[in-house]
Amino acid sequence: LDIRTVLALSSGLDSPRMSDSARPLACEAAGFWMVYAIIRTGSVEPMPLAATKAEKNVLGGGGHTDFLQQWGNPVQSLLICAPRTCGETNAEMAQLAAFVAERTVPAYLRPGRLGTANVLLLRTLLSLTRTDSFSVQETKDTREDNLHSVTCHSGACGALEKVTIPIKHTSLIVDVGAHTRTSFLDWLNLSETHWVIAVEPSPTSCSKHPVHPRLALLEMAVGKEASETDLHLSAFDQCNSLLHTAESARAAMQFSDTVRPCLTAGSPAPIKVHVKPLATILAALPDGLEVAFLKVDAQGSDLNIVISAGPFLHRVRLLQVEVHDLPKDHPHLPYRGQPCKEEVIQDLAKQGFLLEACR
Repeated sequence: LDIRTVLALSSGLDSPRMSDSARPLACEAAGFWMVYAIIRTGSVEPMPLAATKAEKNVLGGGGHTDFLQQWGNPVQSLLICAPRTCGETNAEMAQLAAFVAERTVPAYLRPGRLGTANVLLLRTLLSLTRTDSFSVQETKDTREDNLHSVTCHSGACGALEKVTIPIKHTSLIVDVGAHTRTSFLDWLNLSETHWVIAVEPSPTSCSKHPVHPRLALLEMAVGKEASETDLHLSAFDQCNSLLHTAESARAAMQFSDTVRPCLTAGSPAPIKVHVKPLATILAALPDGLEVAFLKVDAQGSDLNIVISAGPFLHRVRLLQVEVHDLPKDHPHLPYRGQPCKEEVIQDLAKQGFLLEACR
């Protein structure tokens, strides 16, 4: 095994992005194959939680940032270029993944010695290849469902309803969880070919959102199936969620000035909101129009929202979701039933999405 070749064609030293230095084409030209690995370079150990406000200062300042900085050894992604004769067993390939990880991920995240990385997922890139075909047939439920019952704000509502968003040269972003201002409003102004479909369930937030001729703002939530459900309001309205907050997380974060409002109820009663699967939005797009970027910020429901795209998920080129890098069912996960980072990245890998970077 030519280790220098493996390292040269695999993820690069101290690169924050998986795809910047990995070279799939060069790997294939060398007669090797590219392997996608998800690893955790050790266990997750939080700092002790303060029992009183006085103790929180002793533990390092007491802010939410101080708390999060103590969570070490996060999940990392690697693309490994390996000879086809290498790694005939999962154990051998796991050892290779640990070896590459120790020499390529940033120093402060490296395992203490060769072979200490915990390999969570290991698949050849070829087995994760996604289809670019738009020939997937709509299901009966998707055809019968539509956005007619959803209130739409801003200037692009007519184009969305009449399926007249142009296809040629168009860059479309879908922003689920836009709050009072989509993150892509400035991006819209850069080119007349830029379009945004934003989704926000809170009527109050929608009423404050700016309008734009190439923006359609849908007043609804996104979930697994069409329904009407409760939106639980938070004291910090960016944390409104379809999920209940976890009592154990509220207790853990009671002295964090940053997180406490997020996990505190803003109203004694939730409000009813319309819910549609992501498939309904994607099915309403003109045939052949893909989504350049899907951004989801839905307070614990992110994975369910992505999966709700069903067969239309093949239209999405790149996506961003919010995750918490904690073990499965950890008491500090903010919302009941919320998946952890390991679960999210493994489920998304099954859909053909590889973890490129964490911010």
